Amino acid sequence: WGEGQFGNTDAFFGTVSPNENNLAAWLERVHPDDRAVYETLLKNADEHGFSGEFRMLGDTQTIYVLLRGKKLAQENGAWRVVAATTDITARKQSKLEKEVLLKD
Repeated sequence: WGEGQFGNTDAFFGTVSPNENNLAAWLERVHPDDRAVYETLLKNADEHGFSGEFRMLGDTQTIYVLLRGKKLAQENGAWRVVAATTDITARKQSKLEKEVLLKD
């Protein structure tokens, strides 16, 4: 994946596959257990914005991401989603480790 519809995802996924720059390829990267969360997030998106966390599958690891964006109305009546993805893996791993320690 390179620069394009879904931005520069090379840093996240360590791969360059411009022909995969489409929604189906993006959805394949969303962790199977988090796809419903992701789809609900986009379904409920509106012009006031949205924000949600989920996991994505990279070539060598699974990362946690924070997706923030908003839905914009186009002149032709269609909608466009504009969003930014932030890698929050370190923060999530730290939180999960803390929860494990607190259980003991």
